[in-house]
Amino acid sequence: MKFADKATLNILARTLGSVLLMVSSIIMTRYLTKETYGTYLQAMLVINTVTMLSFVGLPQSIYYYFQTAENKAAFIYKNIALSLAIGITVAAALMVFRGGICKLVGNTEIYGYMHYLALIIILQSPLSFRDPIFFSSGALVANSVSTIFCSSIDYLPLFYAVMAGWSLKAIFLVSIASKVLNLLFFALLLKKYCLNEVVHLAPTGQEKQVGLKDQVRYAVPIGAAGYVGVLGSQVDKYIISNGFSPAQFAVYSRGAMEVPFISTITYMLNDITLPRYVNAYKGRDIGQLLDLMHSNIDKVAKINIAVFAFLFVEAGLLMEILYTRQYADATPIFRVYLLSLLFGVTVYNMIPTVTGNTRMLFNATFMSIIVKIAVCLALLKVLGPVGVAVGVFVGSLIYMVYLLFCSVRILNVQWTRIMPWARVGKICLVAFSAGLVISLYHGVLARLDLAENLVSFGISFLVFCYIYLCGLNLVGLICDEDRDFIKRWLRVDPFLFMPRFKIRLLSD
Repeated sequence: MKFADKATLNILARTLGSVLLMVSSIIMTRYLTKETYGTYLQAMLVINTVTMLSFVGLPQSIYYYFQTAENKAAFIYKNIALSLAIGITVAAALMVFRGGICKLVGNTEIYGYMHYLALIIILQSPLSFRDPIFFSSGALVANSVSTIFCSSIDYLPLFYAVMAGWSLKAIFLVSIASKVLNLLFFALLLKKYCLNEVVHLAPTGQEKQVGLKDQVRYAVPIGAAGYVGVLGSQVDKYIISNGFSPAQFAVYSRGAMEVPFISTITYMLNDITLPRYVNAYKGRDIGQLLDLMHSNIDKVAKINIAVFAFLFVEAGLLMEILYTRQYADATPIFRVYLLSLLFGVTVYNMIPTVTGNTRMLFNATFMSIIVKIAVCLALLKVLGPVGVAVGVFVGSLIYMVYLLFCSVRILNVQWTRIMPWARVGKICLVAFSAGLVISLYHGVLARLDLAENLVSFGISFLVFCYIYLCGLNLVGLICDEDRDFIKRWLRVDPFLFMPRFKIRLLSD
């Protein structure tokens, strides 16, 4: 199987989890009260924050050290044992400080569920190391299978529990049972496709003993940046959670959601390509490193920017279709969050990470969170929850720009080489043109006083896709590899129904 197809399988597998997460939110907004749903989301906020704080840095170190580890099987065992030890320690700490955590999120009802949350964290901890281990071992298909199984087991029983009217306690017990099954399945795949395979890998001559100190030394700067980054990524939710009711938190959370499929592409492509990035840099082949980076940016930009243009226009209708009119106030928050798609065409910490300059990540993250908190608190008084969303975006933008400058300095290249600026600009032009067309389409429906629903949304999507794909083809942004990939996965050639001539814009 081609590398691009393996990568696509993993992206689609990760997307399944995002789609099921969205489906769960759709079901919960209809079967749970806003207060109960808000409490559930606050509990998930605690789990996600604690998990990210616990393991950030160490999973990334696997990418860096796996290829040169002398005993790769022992290296894997050591990291799985480490993940369990950290999970148990963190779960114990969660129980000790549960009173303060409840005050932090502004909901004392969560106190009675803390022992369930602690158990979920322990069972989830080894899965935090799944992607780095499978990707580094070359087991991309096994990783996609594991991701699909885990997502299905996480959400399908949850859907039944919610729709059957079970209590929040029963819902958490269902989640615990799902985590047990996920852990067992992960262990089976790990043994078959990683532990049994790495012992047969031919030595490269670069092997060395990788100790825990080596990993920690590499991971500490990433971890320090990650700790601050986790707080920064969640600060808006804690501000809303602490200052507003669980019902208002539920509305904000629906606006501050990630778009399924899209939110996973950038990081999944980066994770899959990370071993190749590391090899290119260690071989002093900066040209290959930038080529790999630009190739991923091209793929991600064509999707991210199109999704931004389409959903920015469709945001109001989408919120109504997904969550009913009770969550209409989430629309402006969702539009602000969509702005991240415009700039999230690459993983900005990639070059500092693969070159070992991980201290820069802390500086970038620290600057980002200071700006984020300041802007969130300042705009909260003026714009309310929308101001908090704007603060999140501004802080994230500072992070991206700073790391771009760092990457230019590390690689000693010109600013114009670090990103394919002209190509991304062309993609924006095509996507915004398609967005303008569907905006006019909705304007016509409004003038005719026609109600909009899922049907009009679907028509808008099809029109946008045709115009956008046609535009990319006309300006020469789709290469033969892209065409083959699209035809292979769609099982049809959409370019047969498009103009054949080309329009020349400014060269890249």
